[in-house]
Amino acid sequence: MWHIFTNFYKIIFLYYYLWWWMMIRQSEDMVRGKIEIKRIENDTSRQVTFSKRRNGLFKKAFELSVLCDAEVAVITFSQKGRIYEFSSSDMHQTIERYLKHENGGETNMVEAEQYVQVRSSIFEFENPSLISEFIIKLTVS
Repeated sequence: MWHIFTNFYKIIFLYYYLWWWMMIRQSEDMVRGKIEIKRIENDTSRQVTFSKRRNGLFKKAFELSVLCDAEVAVITFSQKGRIYEFSSSDMHQTIERYLKHENGGETNMVEAEQYVQVRSSIFEFENPSLISEFIIKLTVS
C-alpha cells in the first residue's frame, strides 16, 4: 500500500517541477521590448504617455534630490500649454541660482522676476509656444 502513496508523491513532484519549469521559461520570454522613439500619432495615447512619463521624471528627480542631496528643478509644459513643475527647494531661488551661474556669477533679478511673472500669469497665454520661447530666451541670454 505504501507504493501507492509514493507514486502519488512522485506524480505531485513531477507536476510541480513541470509547473516551475514553465514559469521560469515564461519569465525569460517576458522581457520589455524596446520602443522606437518617435512622435505618438494618437492623441489619447500621447496624452497618457506624457502623463506617465512626466510622473516618472518627477519621481526620478525626487529620488535624485533625496539620495544625492541635490537641488533639482524640473519644468515641463504639456502640448496644451499647462505647466508642471517639481522642485526640491524653492523654485524661484533655484531659477535665480541658475541664472546667476549662467551670467558668470552676477544675478540678473530682472530675468528672475520675469519668470515669476510668467509663472503667475501662465494661463493668460493663448499660444503655448510663447511660453517655450520665453524660457528658451531666458536660457540663451
